[in-house]
Amino acid sequence: MRLNGPFANSAMLAAGWVAAADDDYRRALAPWQALADRARIDNAVQESLLAVPYAYAQLDAGPQAAEYYARAIDV
Repeated sequence: MRLNGPFANSAMLAAGWVAAADDDYRRALAPWQALADRARIDNAVQESLLAVPYAYAQLDAGPQAAEYYARAIDV
């Protein structure tokens, strides 16, 4: 898979959810945070904007979760 290919965004989102399914939210954050910096018109990118704060909440990092939820609202 290419990082800029036609299925890259979906693959990055899925990679994060696979890690989250294993309760490894730190590993899930890497693809989700990279994805959140991409073009916001893509559905996978929009989902990542909510997945990032969700992962922080699961890691008991409330302030970071609140910050990323606020960013998602702004977008």
